[in-house]
Amino acid sequence: MDWVTTDFSVMNQNGKMVSYSSTVEYYYFTMPSQSVNVIIVCGDDLKSRQVMMKICKIGAVSHTDECRLSIEQARTAYDALTEEQKGKVVNYDTLVSAEKTYEELGPVYDVARVVIDKILAIGDVSLTDECRSKIVEAREAYEDLTEEQKEYVVKYYAYVTLLNAEETYEQMLADSEIAKVVVAKIEAIGDVEYTEECKSRIDEAREAYEVLTQNQRKFVSNLHVLTTAESVYAELKAAMEAVENAIAKIDAIGVVECTEETRMAIESAKNAVESLSEEQISLVSNLYVLEDAIVKYEELARLASVSVVKADVGVRGVWYGLDGRRLVCVPTCSGLYVCNGKLVVVK
Repeated sequence: MDWVTTDFSVMNQNGKMVSYSSTVEYYYFTMPSQSVNVIIVCGDDLKSRQVMMKICKIGAVSHTDECRLSIEQARTAYDALTEEQKGKVVNYDTLVSAEKTYEELGPVYDVARVVIDKILAIGDVSLTDECRSKIVEAREAYEDLTEEQKEYVVKYYAYVTLLNAEETYEQMLADSEIAKVVVAKIEAIGDVEYTEECKSRIDEAREAYEVLTQNQRKFVSNLHVLTTAESVYAELKAAMEAVENAIAKIDAIGVVECTEETRMAIESAKNAVESLSEEQISLVSNLYVLEDAIVKYEELARLASVSVVKADVGVRGVWYGLDGRRLVCVPTCSGLYVCNGKLVVVK
């Protein structure tokens, strides 16, 4: 229960008066269940009462700046009293005891402070030998403390920091071991080729990476190798699809005839091949089919333009033999001739 003192009364936290006197100068109570002394003062010496209140405020002694300040304030206030006033400070022994206890706690705290500093020196946890060394050193130093010293480390929340650091490091270690499996799968991709085996290795590595947690992914140091392999494979796939498209268009030419359909098929195949790089063209396994088709189609086109006439039919124009000699009249012998710039078959 918390107590509040006034000039002439003591009230509990609900404001109920529990003691009052105007004739007795001092009442001194000890709370057996708590390490707190409660003083009820009703005298006229305000300075003595103020000092006693300062001593009461010290409370349980701990090696903290707050406690030290309370003790120093009480001591300063007490030393400023007259001898008569000092004699009225009935809880002076409490001040002396608090000073002694605080002093004794000094060495205990100093050792504990070294451990606290080691724990705080861990900083951000990382999966490095340096960080592991700091954690181990802090743990060993803590274990060497007495129980009393350990209580101070716990009180300053440093022990929680140590536990968190150990837990985080162990989790990082476990995550890194899982990530190593993915790293190995990425390394196994090797040189990227447009093959089912290579595609399978890339897909396997990607699937293994995707099931990792965000923290585990941080330990996949060669992720760039996977992304590069995926990009290269995609480029190879696009290149091979262009080659396969050209091959298919060449196969679609079929039997070469002097028709518009054949001409368009040859033209489409030629365009597909011409859009390829030299390296891609070297992969067009049926390129010779296109080349032969072009030659055959041109030959058929020439033959389609040949005029066939009978030897006895006169055709006006200038006639030439295939050897380039000009003839004086219409040829009478069967054969191939040139008349008016056209190839003519005479039968």
